[in-house]
Amino acid sequence: MNYSSPSKLAALLDIRSLLAPLVMVDTQLRAPSAVVGPASAVDNRVAFFDGVTGKLIKDSGLGLSGSNTGDQTRTSLGLNTTGLAVMVGGTVVVADATVTANSRIFLTPQNASGTPGSVSVSARTVGVSFTILSTDALDTRVVAWWIVGP
Repeated sequence: MNYSSPSKLAALLDIRSLLAPLVMVDTQLRAPSAVVGPASAVDNRVAFFDGVTGKLIKDSGLGLSGSNTGDQTRTSLGLNTTGLAVMVGGTVVVADATVTANSRIFLTPQNASGTPGSVSVSARTVGVSFTILSTDALDTRVVAWWIVGP
């Protein structure tokens, strides 16, 4: 088709301007598949799903910060502390003043150094430290730890 004449080009532009609202309506019709959240948000807060549809989110009240090496943040569960510890001879004592008798301490080995065994918290001294112990005395892995709790 030859659009070299001004009248044919003008007619084509008129058709495009007529179709533009239809494209916008089509986009709006597909909008219900989008995730919807609150009218406003707080910077650096984590969003949680609200309900089971996977399409509605809410402000969790939890923020993100730090470098994951001894950071402390507050959640609804109380003070949280994270860090890394290197086992020597299958054990390491981690000094941390936030540990309590009711703290939940999560452990995750970060590598496969030495002879890996199963790791657990074998002891804790409230307000002072806790001990990570491996089932293998040759375990020299780096273990990430996370204290959650009251």
